[in-house]
Amino acid sequence: LQEAQQKQEVQIFDQERRLSEIRDADLAESALHLKTAELNNRVSLDAGSRLIQPSLTDFLR
Repeated sequence: LQEAQQKQEVQIFDQERRLSEIRDADLAESALHLKTAELNNRVSLDAGSRLIQPSLTDFLR
């Protein structure tokens, strides 16, 4: 029973630590990370679309 209680206390501590990290997040830093991720996504999609660009003749085959 004590072991289960200790596990639960560790889990509660972990959850409180994670919640604190989320609450203390810097808004500007988070926005910068989001914009960087969006840019990386756009670049990847653009590169993929250029690699797989079917022509009209490919479509008609």
